[in-house]
Amino acid sequence: MVTTEKVFDMLPYGVSVFEKLKIEDFFKNKKSKQRGKNLKQEDGLDFIKYLLKNLSKVKEEVFNIVAIYDDKKVEEIRSQEVAKTIEALRALFKEEGIMDFFNQAM
Repeated sequence: MVTTEKVFDMLPYGVSVFEKLKIEDFFKNKKSKQRGKNLKQEDGLDFIKYLLKNLSKVKEEVFNIVAIYDDKKVEEIRSQEVAKTIEALRALFKEEGIMDFFNQAM
């Protein structure tokens, strides 16, 4: 379980990710191209591609978020196996209510 304290520590990094990657603009552009229709499954795939292409712009933020979640130092996250980092991110996003909290905070 992720604590409220940890979530508040992660918030500045999460906001930075949204701002640097211009995630809101990505979805606004998708929706305007579809003239207000709901996003489709292929839009989700486009978003994943967009994230993969741009994730290096926010690697420090990702390291900090994972470090807070795992109670580790950023240096440990940087040097650990990528599978452990991916698993930590998966676990974080599966936390009950975490996405609602971030969406409301931003």
